[in-house]
Amino acid sequence: MQLVKLNKDQIEKIYKSRMVYDFPKDELKPLEMIYKAIDAGFYEGLGLFDNGDIVAYTFIVEYENSYLIDYLAVYPEHRSSGIGSQMLKFIEEYLQSADRIIIEVENPDYAEDSKAKEFQQRRIEFYKKNGCVDTGVRVLCFRAYFMVLVTGKSKWQDGDDIWKYYEGFYKKFMLDEKVYKNIDRLS
Repeated sequence: MQLVKLNKDQIEKIYKSRMVYDFPKDELKPLEMIYKAIDAGFYEGLGLFDNGDIVAYTFIVEYENSYLIDYLAVYPEHRSSGIGSQMLKFIEEYLQSADRIIIEVENPDYAEDSKAKEFQQRRIEFYKKNGCVDTGVRVLCFRAYFMVLVTGKSKWQDGDDIWKYYEGFYKKFMLDEKVYKNIDRLS
């Protein structure tokens, strides 16, 4: 398997064929916003390929040598096969000199129903099983409730440190006033 930086054609194909199904509509950035971030040099898409076929993808945001895993998904036909765990290892290797690798995951305390809660809890357990640590930071971000985790050789001090970078990632995309209006730290 090989982790490859995606070009815009590949990103558009993944966006239109997978991301619109893999992520809730209200969590999905517009494709044009993703392109602008790539052009500005702080955003990139990566694909995990097996024998020339893409099996997983991720999109990451960079801010002061720290990274937010903005999106991470395994293609449906490859789920529950260990590809997600391999993808996390590849990301950690790719970002081995990063100070922080931050992941936001839906907070099951705010799940709409028991099925959603169970799915969100399984996702958190997946990340923890793969070495991610819960920072204790909870966020309301554009009407979505998240827990903030870290992975890799992250050098984080406390919740305030994580919050500074979390806010910083979003300030790369939008004006401060929009960030302050739509992103709140809950704990």
